[in-house]
Amino acid sequence: MSWGMLELLRSDGSVTVNKSLIRKVGLIEAVVFSELVSRYCYFRDRDRLKKGGYFYNTVSDLEEATGVSKRYQLSSIAKLQRLGLLEMRVMGVPATRHFRFTQDHIDSLAVLLLADGGDARVRTETQRAKLARLFHAGVQHASPGKEIPDLTDEEAEAYGREMERAAKKEAEKNVFRHALYGGVEDG
Repeated sequence: MSWGMLELLRSDGSVTVNKSLIRKVGLIEAVVFSELVSRYCYFRDRDRLKKGGYFYNTVSDLEEATGVSKRYQLSSIAKLQRLGLLEMRVMGVPATRHFRFTQDHIDSLAVLLLADGGDARVRTETQRAKLARLFHAGVQHASPGKEIPDLTDEEAEAYGREMERAAKKEAEKNVFRHALYGGVEDG
């Protein structure tokens, strides 16, 4: 048996993509987003994020990691920006693409995933409360040195219900935009 085949299939040589995200934004966009999240975590874990929480990812790096060409990267990143899921800037010399995720981006992701009932796994009150705690923990991680109190069960459930209401409102706005612009987004 050739053990080299197993090396090719290791998880660190794969792109993991959330199925709910695929349904909401499309396959290529979900792959690009997932890889950018992995890159963000890589830089964050090594304390190498730049000022403002930015990290870089070149066209060739992203293509090598995902197989997504420059053309599809550009359209996917533009769509992810329109959805409010990330920010991209060209910075530095030589000019390099830099990305960042803020709490607003994470909130937009939650709204997107919860829209139209979202993933069945986050529909119950208890599960929404767990999701709220997860986002709250993300805020704590992203704000070192800033004291953020823990959420009570009631606060977490209320936050989960508020995220669900916001998701429904956002879904209604998207339906209106689709009807108004015929599915073509300006940008």
